[in-house]
Amino acid sequence: MSAKRWLGVIFLVLAVVGLMDAVYLTAKDLLHSQVTCSVLSGCNEVLGSKYAHIGPIPVALVGAGYYALLVGLAGWFLQHMRQSTVRHMKYITTLGLLASVGFVYLQIFVIHSVCIYCFGSAITTLLLFSISYLGYND
Repeated sequence: MSAKRWLGVIFLVLAVVGLMDAVYLTAKDLLHSQVTCSVLSGCNEVLGSKYAHIGPIPVALVGAGYYALLVGLAGWFLQHMRQSTVRHMKYITTLGLLASVGFVYLQIFVIHSVCIYCFGSAITTLLLFSISYLGYND
């Protein structure tokens, strides 16, 4: 298997992990259920803050859409190996990384609590961004 294909598989796996994380948080939000937070204790404070929704829409649902789009793009790339798909992956992960930086800032400096699931999503996005930019040259 070529290096580009391996990177595509890694990208796909990371996007699926991010999707599972975002779907979990979305389900907990929509069911008005507490999140199990074993490593850090700030999950429910972050997810219960005014920053956890855009109007009535949970931010986690937006994240699920983001990761679902990346899963689709990774699958498309693995089928067709087109550089144009990688460009789309780069643009979308750049937006995701900017959003993640903003959300991490809010957690640390505004809410003063950290959600391990949210932080994990930020790390996943950083890895996806890195793979899309460092792994593929135009």
